[in-house]
Amino acid sequence: MLTVITAPSVEPITLAEAKSHCRIDADISEHDDILNLLIQSARELAEHETGRALITQTLQLLEPAIVSRFKLRKPPFIAITSVVAIDSLGAETALAPTDYYVDSARLMPELVIKAMPAGAVLIKAQYTAGYGSASQAVPAAIRRWILMHVNTQFEHRESVVVGSSPVQMPTPFIEGQLDPYRVHSGF
Repeated sequence: MLTVITAPSVEPITLAEAKSHCRIDADISEHDDILNLLIQSARELAEHETGRALITQTLQLLEPAIVSRFKLRKPPFIAITSVVAIDSLGAETALAPTDYYVDSARLMPELVIKAMPAGAVLIKAQYTAGYGSASQAVPAAIRRWILMHVNTQFEHRESVVVGSSPVQMPTPFIEGQLDPYRVHSGF
């Protein structure tokens, strides 16, 4: 199970960038709340679609201790914060950094426990992942995809548009912007 412990402190797109892309004057603030919500939801969707963490965030992985290798999902991986073994009574034992390592030769790095502690039934690992703590660290294609989704959702807030011919929005070209960044579980 993967849980976000510390969410990103910024979004990949600023409110000013979204306003500019949506052709909203910078000094008009009546749409700020909805734009901020659309930015966050587009980032969350981009993370879901790519399987990646975009902005630096802290994640917690909780897995059964039946194997010694654990995929650190939502790359790009930055660093391990802590690794803890949990026994059947819920007692936690912190593992020293010498007790594990990260195999980062893969697209999706793996935490490798050198010797599983006796009685361990769960492994809990906290780590950081993401492209960085600034919005500009996120690849341009992903940022453009987010801008297009924010604009589309802002312009078409209803689930049905009456009086026009059906058109796929955003276009396949825009959707394809995420393709190079998608992480497949087979990696």
